[in-house]
Amino acid sequence: MASWREIRAKVLIGQAYARYPNDPARKIKLLSKAIAINPKSHDAYCLRGAEKYRAKDYNGAIADLDKALAIKPDMETAFFYRAGTYFAMRDFEAAIRDGLRLVQFTPDDYKVHFMCATAKINLNDYNGALEDYSKVIRLVLPNKSKESQESAYFALCGRALAYFELEQIDNALQDYETAIQLDPLGWVAYSDRARVYEKHGDMGAAIADLTTALGINSEDSDIYLRRGKLLKKQKDYNAAIANFTEAIRLAPNDANGYVERALTYDFKEDHASIIRDFSEAIRLKPDEWSWFTDRGVSRNKIGDLDGALADFQQSRDLNPTSALVHSNLASIYIQKDALNTALEYAEKAIELDPTYHNGYNNRGEVYRLRGHYDAAIADFEEAQQCKPDSLYSFIGLALTHFKLGNIEQARSFWTQALALEPRYGDIDWVRNNPAHIKTFIADVEALLAAINRDGK
Repeated sequence: MASWREIRAKVLIGQAYARYPNDPARKIKLLSKAIAINPKSHDAYCLRGAEKYRAKDYNGAIADLDKALAIKPDMETAFFYRAGTYFAMRDFEAAIRDGLRLVQFTPDDYKVHFMCATAKINLNDYNGALEDYSKVIRLVLPNKSKESQESAYFALCGRALAYFELEQIDNALQDYETAIQLDPLGWVAYSDRARVYEKHGDMGAAIADLTTALGINSEDSDIYLRRGKLLKKQKDYNAAIANFTEAIRLAPNDANGYVERALTYDFKEDHASIIRDFSEAIRLKPDEWSWFTDRGVSRNKIGDLDGALADFQQSRDLNPTSALVHSNLASIYIQKDALNTALEYAEKAIELDPTYHNGYNNRGEVYRLRGHYDAAIADFEEAQQCKPDSLYSFIGLALTHFKLGNIEQARSFWTQALALEPRYGDIDWVRNNPAHIKTFIADVEALLAAINRDGK
């Protein structure tokens, strides 16, 4: 016969759900009273754990569900909620352990297999995910109810992803096609199938699938981002920018849209837009050093040396071990004619990464400006060893050999520089580039005059 404590606890449990069906806080309060009266009430612990799970108090939920299972080790409902809680906490291994216990009670519960499959995907256990998704598909596909067909659709998409990761491309495409046949208005299959096409170089098919997905679900900022990246790869920069702009509209607090649009504006050399977009990205995520670096590069290109210097210094503060950042600082100090400081930063860049070409290029430029031509040539040649197509090493070698009177060598290196950046053949462009200092411009003018005169 039940004790009065057991009876009173059950009454409180019933009252919790009868009186407060939509008030989790009051339900938890009554369930706590039930536990206080009957500390052995596994039902009260389990239900309170479920309510805490719904309230996203995951640690509290686990504590209650553990107590429920300590009292009743074969309590299926407690395993169910604990598995779901572990999954929400992204403790996928624990979720799978509880899922394995659940299938001992109900081996044909497709929801448990679905959860386990998704957890295995997150753990990169693609073969395990294949097995579980296949069980889901086998259990629900024959059932024509709406819920079963929806579950089959998402299980097919999940299994296709597992096949994709395992490089079983034909199987992946077949599952996506079956999913699309089940639900032609389901955007997930189109969106995910685009990744398969993209990886295998069919950009047209990938863009087409993303376009179809957006036709069904036009409010997904991630799909606009992905389509924008593909369009950028195809050098359709205006269309890419339009997609990133739409992504920003839909998710204005996601820095990725601003960053991708800024990187696309770089192809159009629209530095005002680049600076604007990186500024927005930095506002949202102020600890990303590379964005300060990229904004600093654009500020430098429009002649804002102080702004560029501030950005590069902030980059250095955030990432003091970056050779790139120290090299950029060296470049700014060269433009400011602070050659001692420039030399310090260039040498620090080389110390941090002896394989980074621009460290040598900047040190070589300091040596060149000081008239230490042998040392300059050695550094520019070292830069070429690090990066054979280093534009500034060719320019540096051309200008240095010109200073030494080696006109033919200067001409050869200048020709190679022009192959990488033809605009250096246009003296007006060189003069009007804000990043070029007066000494550099004068040296280029003299070199071009000598080459043209010699050529005549």
